[in-house]
Amino acid sequence: MLAQLAGGILGSLPLLAWGSLGQSVSYGATSPGQGYFTQAALLGEVANTITMVTLLTAFLAFRRIRPFTRALFRPLNVIMVYLKAAVSGTSTNPARSLGPALISGQWHGKWVYWAGPQTGILLALVGCSFLARRIKVAKLYHFDSDRDGLFRREC
Repeated sequence: MLAQLAGGILGSLPLLAWGSLGQSVSYGATSPGQGYFTQAALLGEVANTITMVTLLTAFLAFRRIRPFTRALFRPLNVIMVYLKAAVSGTSTNPARSLGPALISGQWHGKWVYWAGPQTGILLALVGCSFLARRIKVAKLYHFDSDRDGLFRREC
């Protein structure tokens, strides 16, 4: 967790070099969208996290779709950003919001980006507990054949 937070901060530092261009986009800071209630942004962050954790758990729980787990998140992020960018900025990760907040000094609604993902994780874990029992091992690779273990493919 500390490494992610440090990465969020370090990854935001180059935005200062962009000068007025970086400043024009608030150095990448996420904040609840204009015209939306903070609660809508919180709900969006909760929903994004529930969706990601639930789909990840489902893909890991069923052997037939497990090899496609790594292909899940790119299209899922595209959809989530499209649906939630105007409402919450689609942070989904407190570390992603921390760095730009430090650089821009914009702290309005930052609690949303801490409370939303944490609440979403807890709700998804409770909701997916029946699927989690199916997962014996969750690794970043899978075996094409469980009989002999000869075919390994890194994901």
